[in-house]
Amino acid sequence: MTAAELERRAAAELSMPDQLTAPEGLLYLSLRRIYHDWHTGLLPKPEAKREKQQVLAQYERYAAALEETQHLCRIFVDVTKDTEALRRAYHLAKHKGAAPDELLGLACQIIRTATGDKTF
Repeated sequence: MTAAELERRAAAELSMPDQLTAPEGLLYLSLRRIYHDWHTGLLPKPEAKREKQQVLAQYERYAAALEETQHLCRIFVDVTKDTEALRRAYHLAKHKGAAPDELLGLACQIIRTATGDKTF
């Protein structure tokens, strides 16, 4: 859900939607509390507005961090899959006492595959 959709639900004090990410859930709960406190007179409008802006800014940071983490995890999984056979070959060769130049060649293949850098 978008931040605007979550805000509309929070302002109407509707129940929290299912399947929200952690940043979305925190945003929704925070906004619902701010709107509740403003509607009941516990929070003056200027303070509610200031807190809302802070919560929205935090949401943007947390959502971006989550997205970056998910992106890095996908890269890690891809690199792990792409290099699995080479890493297995390296460890087998090392276990069998392969010469250092053979191990270096396998290591360079692993690096080349993982990074896409043809220098190795």
